Amino acid sequence: MITVVTCITNPTHYMWWLGKSLMEEQDEFKLIKAPIELSLHDAYNWAIDRVDTKYIAFIHADVGLLEDGRWFSKVEKICDSLPNLGVAGVIGRGFNGEHYGCAMYARVDNPRTKCIFKGRKYVGAQVYGEITESKIAQTVDHMIMIVPTEVAKRRKFDPQFTDHCGAEDFCLAIAKLELKAYVIPCGAWHKPYWKRRYYPNGKPIIGQGKIAGELTYSTNLWYSNIKLQDAIRRLLKKWQGINIYSTNFTYINRRLMP
Repeated sequence: MITVVTCITNPTHYMWWLGKSLMEEQDEFKLIKAPIELSLHDAYNWAIDRVDTKYIAFIHADVGLLEDGRWFSKVEKICDSLPNLGVAGVIGRGFNGEHYGCAMYARVDNPRTKCIFKGRKYVGAQVYGEITESKIAQTVDHMIMIVPTEVAKRRKFDPQFTDHCGAEDFCLAIAKLELKAYVIPCGAWHKPYWKRRYYPNGKPIIGQGKIAGELTYSTNLWYSNIKLQDAIRRLLKKWQGINIYSTNFTYINRRLMP
């Protein structure tokens, strides 16, 4: 069985996305709503101590699950088959920068965008990827992280990182334990959280920067965000000498090294 851990800072997002998906699930699962008064990873670590199932699925509240009500049974079956599993996600990057995914993300900038994902038509979304078999990755996206409970209890999240750089740090850390990160073919749909301050002159920028997470940035816009710069610097300092690929940014710029 899988325990879902989520932090609901926006009840509306949860109601329309993850909450709705969980209500439609036919598989058994457990749910822990992590305390929002804690930082994100302190909340995740708090939840880890309370889990008694085989796997933990850390899922953002604005994520929808797309396996016709059988998402958890499919995830568990796949995870059981993966050797040396440390973490699994639905979007990730390979060791040479390859993009792997089985997910869509909402196109708030162009709600009329149409796409086909797993044989169905969707409007207002764009496909990140549609793999049919699991792929070994360097990092997975923070939107969904499925972790064996015994691994999570051995190696918890580093509280100095939030969702920005937190997944990358976790993946690099479990590699030190000789465990692997995987991207698995279980569909999901991420609704991004757009803010006007990321729109220069009121127009969204689509291109380089954050690829399939909450926002899409241009290179200049990405590096103008002080908090993100600080998170990247701390990640680079912690993992010196490693080229880190991420769905949150096309490639971590070494010039940000302190």
